[in-house]
Amino acid sequence: GCVTHLPETEPYEEKSPLYITASLVRMERSGAGLAPQAWTYAWSPAAGSLSTDPCALAKTCATTKWVDAVDPDGHRTRYVHSNVEGAKDGQLLRIERYQGQGTLLQAERFEYAAFDAGPWPSLLGSAMTPVAARSVVQTPRVARTIERQGVAFAERVEAFDAFGRAVRVRRWSSP
Repeated sequence: GCVTHLPETEPYEEKSPLYITASLVRMERSGAGLAPQAWTYAWSPAAGSLSTDPCALAKTCATTKWVDAVDPDGHRTRYVHSNVEGAKDGQLLRIERYQGQGTLLQAERFEYAAFDAGPWPSLLGSAMTPVAARSVVQTPRVARTIERQGVAFAERVEAFDAFGRAVRVRRWSSP
């Protein structure tokens, strides 16, 4: 959003495209009778943009962000989240599991319903700030697909209840 209502002030973006946050980079587990184990984490480069940036005008700005987790055996898992402002900001879109660092074993994809598309309330209260707007909407998962070794396993929610819970789910797989 662009703030333009202040007299004698140049318009400015309401929310910063970038911010500082603490990020986990290493986790270790050890104890009596347990060999030390360590997980490492890597984060995608910062990819915020302003509405006046060329990529915003051309609709080519980054729409995802990712976190890579490497387990003690050296296998990587990438978690990809939406980076688009709005109801789906931060939603998990994809999980990619690799053997080692580079051989993709499994890809899991997720789709979500629009916050105002179901029998559930479109708003769950009111946000005190625009930044908190994501916290007052519900976007239940509507589909999940797992692809492993050329086979796809899928599920789609066909009906929700008034609380956004799945009440009828269809599951299938490719041959």
